[in-house]
Amino acid sequence: MRSKADGSIYGIGGMDFHLLQMLSTFYPFRYEIVNRKDYVFQKFNDKGELIGIMGMLKNGEVDMAVARMAQTPFRMEITDFSAAYMLDTVVFVTAAPGIRQGDFPFIEPFQPMVWCFLLLSLPISSMIIYLLSCPKIRKGTLLSGWMLESQKLVALLLGQGSYVSYQKTKVQVFMYHWVISKTVLVFSYCSILLAFLMVPRRETPLRSVQELKEAVVSGKYQFATFRGTSLLSNLNETQDSVFKVLADHIRTHPENILAPKDDAYIKILTSKRLAVLMRKSYFTTAASEFGLDRFHIPEDNFGYTIGCVVMRKGLGMVERLNRLIHRVSQAGLYAKELEYEAFRTKIKHAKPEPPATKRSLSFTDIKSALQLLGAGLLASTCCLIGEICIHRWQTSKKKRKSMRRKAF
Repeated sequence: MRSKADGSIYGIGGMDFHLLQMLSTFYPFRYEIVNRKDYVFQKFNDKGELIGIMGMLKNGEVDMAVARMAQTPFRMEITDFSAAYMLDTVVFVTAAPGIRQGDFPFIEPFQPMVWCFLLLSLPISSMIIYLLSCPKIRKGTLLSGWMLESQKLVALLLGQGSYVSYQKTKVQVFMYHWVISKTVLVFSYCSILLAFLMVPRRETPLRSVQELKEAVVSGKYQFATFRGTSLLSNLNETQDSVFKVLADHIRTHPENILAPKDDAYIKILTSKRLAVLMRKSYFTTAASEFGLDRFHIPEDNFGYTIGCVVMRKGLGMVERLNRLIHRVSQAGLYAKELEYEAFRTKIKHAKPEPPATKRSLSFTDIKSALQLLGAGLLASTCCLIGEICIHRWQTSKKKRKSMRRKAF
């Protein structure tokens, strides 16, 4: 809608305006457009008075509201509803999934569980090597032999297999398996680091209402809707477990009851972790200014609402209006207008740029690579020092034993 010089409003497009044009053409009647910029459908003020579009209809300020109004028991008591002229889907809208750094799908070496298994494998492996290498085991030598093999295994781990050699075939086979497992872990580390640096991937969006509920409970997402709409009242009245969790979240976060719709789309794009409950037709109309490709709507939905023309009580044109709506619907005229409006909203915004699946290396990547290289050199130096210390300690231990034997 646009304003003339005298302040009056005239329509230029939109799904509701096309219906109003058809009704005024075939009825016929003249109309004057009144636009509420606060987007309030139904709300009670501090004095308990009904305001918004429903308040204007009840008080006789307007005769008709063409705004895809949903039917509720309270609204049907104070106004007259026409036959339904459209079926609308109630969905939640989030920001489009962005690009994140990828990961290696085989193993996650940064998980604590991997390190727990590594620490657990050290005593188990040393015990297996001791049992395989010793043909006869005595009770008194079990603990000391196991500790000795543990020391050798630690030295082998630090020395990358260059310090201890085993003669028995069964022990060598076990060590080959152990070295292969260690090699896989090392390659997994390299793949993880390279993937985080160079392979961007798309984030996984929310695909269902159940996933939305789990994300809200875990604190990953915030849930919001618009004030003064039937969506908020229906959400508060439902007893379903999933919807009740989302309604409780809105009650504890009153700042998520949004006002103008333009602010909602900006919040979705800036926060990246906000899901807003709305009707799909409103989304396709209003979000076209920002670009539909910047938002994500899952296939799952909260349900459906029917759009009706709302009239003040006693206007006396319900039957004729219903006949006209039935004829327009059966002829497919309004469906054609909806298709055209949906097409127009898609081409209204500039063509989206293709997502970047590759990026060139930057100074930050080189800096990170140098840091990793320095950390690796430091770790290898520490391993070398540890290997030398263990080797000297074991050599001095053998010398002390040989000196004792000579003394005897």
